[in-house]
Formats: sequence, structure tokens, C-alpha cells
Amino acid sequence: MKPNLRISIQTLLQAGKAQREISRVIGVDPRTVRRIAREAKSPGVATGFSAETERRAAVPDLQQSGPHIRDIEEYHRFFENAQRRFDDQTTENL
Repeated sequence: MKPNLRISIQTLLQAGKAQREISRVIGVDPRTVRRIAREAKSPGVATGFSAETERRAAVPDLQQSGPHIRDIEEYHRFFENAQRRFDDQTTENL
């Protein structure tokens, strides 16, 4: 999975969005969102590194990223619309 999608999922999870909504908005399988949510809660290996530490490093504080969440959602809505237009055009040409 591309890092930007993983970070988008983590940001939306941190914002309290529902996993189903995240999977629908971003366009990934709900199991993928569930796995990333589970990884964020699970402890890391014996080195003391945890998924929580990684998440804090990868995802900025929500008070600072509030406007970015809207940008992420808008980007994914745009992508979904573009995908629908493409699908419509390809089925019309069949």
C-alpha cells in the first residue's frame, strides 16, 4: 500500500471517522482499514518500538491537521468521481 494512503487512513482513524466510511471515501477494502487500525493499537517488537510511535511520527497532531483532513476527503471524492466517469465512458464504448 502506498504510504500516502496509509497516512490518510491513519489520519481519518485518529479523527474518529468510522472504518466503513474511510474505506468508502478512500476506496480501499474495509479489511485493509481494519488491519491498519489494528496495527495502530498493537505493540511493536521487543525493541520497544510500537505502531503508536510510528503513527505519531507519521500523522500530525489533529489540531494542526484539521484543514488537511478536509483536503484528504476532497481529494478522495475527486478521485472517486473521476473513477466513476472513467467507468461510465468505458462501459458506453462497449
